[in-house]
Amino acid sequence: MRRRGFSLVEVSIGLVILMMGMLGLLNLYLYGAKSITRTTIDTNLSQRNAQGLRRMSEQLRMAMSVELNEEGTTVTYQLPAMSDSVDPFTGEHEVAVPRAWDGVTRSFSIEGGILSDDQTGQVLVEGISLTDPDPDSSQYGQTYTPFAFSTIGSSRALSIQLITSQFMGVQTRFVRLKTTVMLRNMP
Repeated sequence: MRRRGFSLVEVSIGLVILMMGMLGLLNLYLYGAKSITRTTIDTNLSQRNAQGLRRMSEQLRMAMSVELNEEGTTVTYQLPAMSDSVDPFTGEHEVAVPRAWDGVTRSFSIEGGILSDDQTGQVLVEGISLTDPDPDSSQYGQTYTPFAFSTIGSSRALSIQLITSQFMGVQTRFVRLKTTVMLRNMP
């Protein structure tokens, strides 16, 4: 006859099942935390790249003269002078007619993995690699040009490509971002 309670075998089996469940939950938690960290790093890198490229694009789109250094790591540009009158519809100053340079030479440059606005000294993007660091890429280990001229139809354009990376525990995460800026005021 059986008395109240559980036998040693039943308790042992119950503990083994409970332990397996707890290990499964722990594994699920660790995998989730790693996945969230990876996604957060990718999002942060993409966002910083996009914000830096947007700031550059806004400035370069208006440029009336753009020059690149031989390595394609520095963009020097000149903006047109703006008129004193304000457009009644947009509320913005328009380019002066006849078009003339405003007298300030500006530039963006990449030095030591940092893209900065040389006029203000503001850092736009950090962690830039000038060689492709992604081992899964067909261009792995090769140098690339961050800034290059291109043509779209009959218009001049400037292509901007950045590859940034950030170390995450055991591996490094890579983010690529490329955009093309139409140079509206260049002949």
